[in-house]
Amino acid sequence: MTGAESGDWIAQILHIVSWFLLVGGALVCLIGAIGMHRMPDLYTRMHAVSVIDGLGAGMLLIGMALQVGFTLDALKLLVVLALLLFASPIAAHALARGALHRGVRPLLDREDKATRTVLARLVDKPPAAHADGLHREEAPAETVGDAAAGSRTAEATGGDSGKAGR
Repeated sequence: MTGAESGDWIAQILHIVSWFLLVGGALVCLIGAIGMHRMPDLYTRMHAVSVIDGLGAGMLLIGMALQVGFTLDALKLLVVLALLLFASPIAAHALARGALHRGVRPLLDREDKATRTVLARLVDKPPAAHADGLHREEAPAETVGDAAAGSRTAEATGGDSGKAGR
């Protein structure tokens, strides 16, 4: 086998692998989209979307990168893949956590005592306090920067930085 023949053979293998990834990724996206519409609640739909994001789009992007060859375009596709793989789980976690804290309960086939206890602890608990003691729903009366500016203004004018009610 000469050098030209081995290069053709490798190109054919890359072409077959890339088409396998493209078709496989498209099928995963299709199955995930159908699953997303068939799932009953937010949490199971988010699972279907995460499958589409991670596996389906990942296979599609790798397949496209193999199709374009080792060029700058392939590097761009791999950067998009890296951003997708880092951002998607974080966004899904934030969405699920926000829904859980808003009181959106998952639909469960069976709710035994342990499941009810865990859900009650997660959903029905009061909002967690920040380090400064404020709850998440409350807006602070003034920010740290405003408080420092107010105390500097009060010191310059001889005031007591807004403690007139004491």
